[in-house]
Amino acid sequence: YFGSFGWGLVEYDRSNGELKVYKKNNSTLSNTNGDLTSVRVADVAFDSDNNLWMTNYGATNGVVVKKADGVWNSFRIPIGTSNFGKLIVDKNNQLWMTTHEVGGTTGGGGIVVFNRGNDVDNTKDDTYRNLVKGGGSGNLPSNNVYAIAEDKDGQIWIGTDVGITVVSNAADIIKGGDAQQIIVSNPTDSIAAYLFSSEVISDIKVDGANRKWVSSTHGVWLMSADGTKEIYHFNQDNSPLLSDRVSAIGINNTTGEVFFATDNGVCSFKGTATGGGEKNENVLVFPNPIPHNYVGTIAVRGLVDNAFVKITDINGQLIYSTKALGGQAIWDGKNLKGEKTSTGVYLVFCTNADGTETTVAKILYEK
Repeated sequence: YFGSFGWGLVEYDRSNGELKVYKKNNSTLSNTNGDLTSVRVADVAFDSDNNLWMTNYGATNGVVVKKADGVWNSFRIPIGTSNFGKLIVDKNNQLWMTTHEVGGTTGGGGIVVFNRGNDVDNTKDDTYRNLVKGGGSGNLPSNNVYAIAEDKDGQIWIGTDVGITVVSNAADIIKGGDAQQIIVSNPTDSIAAYLFSSEVISDIKVDGANRKWVSSTHGVWLMSADGTKEIYHFNQDNSPLLSDRVSAIGINNTTGEVFFATDNGVCSFKGTATGGGEKNENVLVFPNPIPHNYVGTIAVRGLVDNAFVKITDINGQLIYSTKALGGQAIWDGKNLKGEKTSTGVYLVFCTNADGTETTVAKILYEK
């Protein structure tokens, strides 16, 4: 499914290549107020019940759903505007939508959180809240919101034109509570400041290790899971990034590859984290066998989420120990003393936290 900002919702059938367009005549989508020809679908997302939700930008009923059974419905959220943009559905099936001021196209209205209740068809159990600046009102650092992401812990990360803030009590936010900004310390002068307070955040994505990829007009960053440590900062000067103006990020959780959309095109980075599962499945070690002159890293993919990994020689002596980044573990080919590993066969033991899901793989270092 694709949202079209003017031509409705597009459905693509991968089995036969057919396209279907939903507009006013075959759905509950509506035209933009003041423009009878424009049906604007700003974003789409599925909930856990396989209902497809979308923001119908500028329509009187600004939220629309195509249910799993094919039945359509639409909702009006009475906050003074229906200019809803980016959308995510969290683990509690709540919708989080960026909100634009009346007549605006670049933000200004904060975020609306919409809970459709237990019954999608029953509007009487629907609840909502508009999060904006000010303590008790959501405590956003700015009403100009451009990015929303839910991490593996159920926290909602919000990107604004003055940095990032986090909602920790996402399940109960409609009842009350505020977002909180992350305080970080500059390693050079130890001066504390709010995370990315000088950046206009364009996108936030969460990788398999719960780390945060963040983009702005000054490149992209990979931050630690809690947002306090910078792991990478890519820009035109220090990497093959096509432009410092990065508008969107996408992650392939199977391979760990991270894609960056810039004003000069799309490029990608081979990330170290993949999406982990509940079981070790199709575990792959690569490269394997390892050429004798190989100097790169070795990856173990297909692991249970955040697996504990130990590498031993054939006699059981521990060579290396690590924790997987999501579903993938990385080894630099060195032992615990930092020495390059010699030729031979090595065993990779992988397990989850309680030891109920385990697997063993082999690595061959060629002569």
